[in-house]
Amino acid sequence: MPTITITIPDDLLRLAKSRATAAGCADVGEYLTALLVGAVGLPLSREVEDALLQGMDSQPRELSAAEWDEKRRRRVHLQGPRS
Repeated sequence: MPTITITIPDDLLRLAKSRATAAGCADVGEYLTALLVGAVGLPLSREVEDALLQGMDSQPRELSAAEWDEKRRRRVHLQGPRS
């Protein structure tokens, strides 16, 4: 995968690191990639598509209230509150 370098102010980097952590991303690069994919509607990579298909083929299980809360928190953080 190609690499890009960007220059941003320290306060923006701190914010990006904080939001990356809150979103469960491994690092700022992963967080920014998720934002770009969401913003432009890029097609899924083969790896992501395979993971989604695997999940669809797996046995269902119940999620705990804490797991649902975490999923909601991540969605709101990445996509914003629903209108």
